[in-house]
Amino acid sequence: MYKRLILVLVSVLAFSSAGYAIDKGAVELGTDASMVFESVYGHNYFSLTAPTQFRFGAFVSPNASLELRLATVLVSSGGGTATATSLMLGVSAHFSGAASSPLPFAEVVATMDAVTGHHDASQFGLGGGVGVKGHGHPFNPRVELMVVRRMESERYAGVTTVQVNLGVSFFSK
Repeated sequence: MYKRLILVLVSVLAFSSAGYAIDKGAVELGTDASMVFESVYGHNYFSLTAPTQFRFGAFVSPNASLELRLATVLVSSGGGTATATSLMLGVSAHFSGAASSPLPFAEVVATMDAVTGHHDASQFGLGGGVGVKGHGHPFNPRVELMVVRRMESERYAGVTTVQVNLGVSFFSK
């Protein structure tokens, strides 16, 4: 699955048109709220998070960017608390469009999650997503659908997470 996702991203980068795009060197800052679905050991979980994910992206070309995300969630259950912190690095390909249209994109990501509290542990993952973001205004909406496969670790089972991120972005150029 991951080889196909990487192949799709490379194809998108290679064949993206050079029409309207965001300038090379531009920076994207943003924050997201998320709707997350995952299934662990046959139990389904659904969660909504307030804006707890922060993004920093740098355009390395008019149609490609690198993006770093940091998310922190405090979980309270059964009389104990834990903090889950996720660090995600992504490579995005942006499809060109008219200057007034939304900017569609595809992304491949690698994640590292750390949980501190009663049982400290970490978990790594790979995934990808597609979305659309506004551009050309000071604050721009962003919608994204992501699928991330988190690998099994010492304390946690492997899990596939499907999430919808709704956010806002600011572009420097």
